[in-house]
Amino acid sequence: MFTLMAVVLQQQKNANRLLSAMSRHTGSVLCVRWSPSGRFLASGSDDTICLIWELDPTGLGGGTFGSFGSREDEANVESWRPHRRLAGHESDVVDLAWSTDKEDSYLATVGLDSRVMVWSGPRNGPGSFERVRVITGHQGFVKGVVWDPIGRYLATASDDKTMKFWQVGGDWSLQKTVSKPFETSRSTFFRRSSWSPDGVHVLAANAMVSGSVFVANVIDTEDWKSDVSLVGHENAVAVTAFSPQLVYDKGEDGQDCLTTLMALGSLDQSLSVWLAGHRRPICVARDLFQLQVMDLSWSSDGMTLYACSADGYIACVKFTADDLQVAPESELQKSRDRMGFAEHQRKFRASRSSGQSMNGVNGTSHGTADRPNMLVPRKAGVPRAALTPAVPTPVSSQTSRLTQQITLTRDGKRRIRPTLLNGSQSTDHSYPYGGLSSVDSNLSSSSVVEVDPASFPLRGAKRTASASYGDQDDLQTPSTKRIKDVGRTLGGNLTREQAGPSTLLRSDVHALLASMGAGKVLPSPAVLSSFKREESVGTIEVRNFEAARPTEIYYFDANSEGRASWMDFSNSAAIAATVSDKFSAIGFEDGSVVVYSPKGRILANMHIETTCHKMESQKDFLVIITSQGQLRRWNVNTNKEVHRPISILSLYASKVGHLQEDEIAHFWVHFNGIPIIIMRSEKAYALDPERMAWTLISSGWFADCSPVWEGRTRARGASIDANSGTGSTPSSRRDTVRRIESTINDMVIIQRSETGIQPSVKPPQDRLEEFDVAITLKHLEARFNAAALLDSPSEYKLHLTSYAKKLGDEGIRNQAEELCRSLIGPLYYNPNEQPTWKSTVCGLQKREVLVEVLRSMSKGRLLLGLVEQYHKHLKDIQQSW
Repeated sequence: MFTLMAVVLQQQKNANRLLSAMSRHTGSVLCVRWSPSGRFLASGSDDTICLIWELDPTGLGGGTFGSFGSREDEANVESWRPHRRLAGHESDVVDLAWSTDKEDSYLATVGLDSRVMVWSGPRNGPGSFERVRVITGHQGFVKGVVWDPIGRYLATASDDKTMKFWQVGGDWSLQKTVSKPFETSRSTFFRRSSWSPDGVHVLAANAMVSGSVFVANVIDTEDWKSDVSLVGHENAVAVTAFSPQLVYDKGEDGQDCLTTLMALGSLDQSLSVWLAGHRRPICVARDLFQLQVMDLSWSSDGMTLYACSADGYIACVKFTADDLQVAPESELQKSRDRMGFAEHQRKFRASRSSGQSMNGVNGTSHGTADRPNMLVPRKAGVPRAALTPAVPTPVSSQTSRLTQQITLTRDGKRRIRPTLLNGSQSTDHSYPYGGLSSVDSNLSSSSVVEVDPASFPLRGAKRTASASYGDQDDLQTPSTKRIKDVGRTLGGNLTREQAGPSTLLRSDVHALLASMGAGKVLPSPAVLSSFKREESVGTIEVRNFEAARPTEIYYFDANSEGRASWMDFSNSAAIAATVSDKFSAIGFEDGSVVVYSPKGRILANMHIETTCHKMESQKDFLVIITSQGQLRRWNVNTNKEVHRPISILSLYASKVGHLQEDEIAHFWVHFNGIPIIIMRSEKAYALDPERMAWTLISSGWFADCSPVWEGRTRARGASIDANSGTGSTPSSRRDTVRRIESTINDMVIIQRSETGIQPSVKPPQDRLEEFDVAITLKHLEARFNAAALLDSPSEYKLHLTSYAKKLGDEGIRNQAEELCRSLIGPLYYNPNEQPTWKSTVCGLQKREVLVEVLRSMSKGRLLLGLVEQYHKHLKDIQQSW
């Protein structure tokens, strides 16, 4: 959940509805956790702060409008306000966990300052969310924390390759350190472990066995053995999650027996679900995300699993009664009772009720030296004179009832003026979510003052950032009269109308440009009376006219409901348009290109050397192919051209004169800004920005000759839409190379069937075996090089391991050794050489990829000596870390 906001979602019958967007953090939110009671939501961020949120039924505590994934004028359905601000960490708050009791007794936070902080939960009197303990026993970043549901231990996982178990209550002393499963583990951003609901086992993340096998390790908390591991993921397991319910499973005798259900999320972008006692997972979701799995969470009934990824997506896995048979709550309670639940809970409540701060471990005094900042609710619009003077008063040992000042307007409505709380008082409420007790019961006749409505401050006054955190300064006082916002949108009063059939106004101008000495010229789009460019984020509609009437341009965003978001006029006819989520652009007949912001401001008005032949966009990138055959690429965000213009004329089969027919079958911009062109000559090219050259990524020759080409029939639904590029949708990030090959396969099938022309180059019969091996290797090399260029890690690994297997099967040692050297990099440091080797490709560590390559290469059994040699090199490198 790497976002500047913590987002609360509620699933409805037909859709997921955004309830609230909270944006008080000043850095990325790394973790959010609901309290067991459901009253609080805790969020940890790399701004070093943990915020405790609660629902504000008055609607005054939080922001009025949502801003994450919602329209700007869409109000929050629920108002969530910061209840406490827990400060104390000196670096990122990476993980947090509530104690499992329904009273929310404790909250633990861990971070990259190597410290564990334990905070008290809500209290009826003083002491709510006080810092109870600071634990400094780890020697590395602490990246995971989990509470024992029995109430015995608090477990923390760290980059010092240990998992430590601390006593709950008392002196919070260290009870056990487990290190064996993590001795060879590598650093991951999270080490989120989980505790079984019966309290017997801990499922530890980021463990390894045999030096190079990624696993999740099961730790038995009765004898502290860690002999059981869950094996299968291709990269480190960063997060684990036990289901909160026990389930039934068939034993060896066929009888139902109780067991636990657990889920693993990995850096290999997949998740798996396991039943205890099974050697294999019951469910595996591969390539579920584009990036690694960051967090997992089960629903309270244990039938739904939620997973989130660094790519910004959330996945929901639903199980049915046919998949899982959940045991009654009474069975879970019996299992806990066998672990001494009642006795440990009694001690747990005793430590909670003591309510005192304690010294830290290892003789270091931490305690509660600094009290966390209190977030004080305040109605907006209260003038400074109305606030309680900030005079320090002694803290009373008894909690006194606050007196609210009530005013009565002439129309009979009551107004409550807020009273600021001092540092020792709590802003807790007795409601969980539901009904509020009426404030009328606390009114007294002496506190009612009759005032004029105009003299009362207005609701909705702006607060500064400091005021929203309980400070008493800089509160703005609004005018006593409401000022109506009369802002409007240019063209917003115009409803969407059908433009009618598009007619040709003027043909393209390429012949005129050729006669002027422009050389070889590509055809330009003709001037039509109307056209539109429609994408998922919005639609550009253009209407050109003859004579003196200017061209009209309308933009409709995805939520405009038929009304124009903005409009513009031009004295030159528009011939091309493109739309992305960051901007839109129009190409005109006079050679100008105008770039608009999403709200219609002009970001750039450029004049290129000639008219547009093609125009596409993706995120911040605008790419234009001019009628002179030059490809130009700009980054609209940085206002810079990405590289010098590069010609595409070398890709054309026709070499002389200007071209009457467009030879480009498909053109789009990939999600990483790389332009991709598929020619009608059955060849696909991508621009390599490092080499500044067009790279062949697929060809119809592979379709005719390669043994590993997939499909000799029409692949409907898998190819690229002729009217749009694959780079415009999130799903298009996956299997890009496969989709390109599917499109070329369709072109080959159609052209062969329509023309009857067979390929001019055929395999040589006297060299057929050598030809098959060579074309297979050439095809696989094109595939994984294309995947690297297009940032497709799953395809890169797939095709590279297939290539390695083919080398192993054929025993081609020289190419295999060269591949291994390119992945392992330099074995020794040479101070006289400038380092040129890059350790990653497509976000993957090359040496980790080499492990997969060697595994595939060893299956052929012809290069086992080479495989063993590089296994030894990898082991030596790991030992030197």
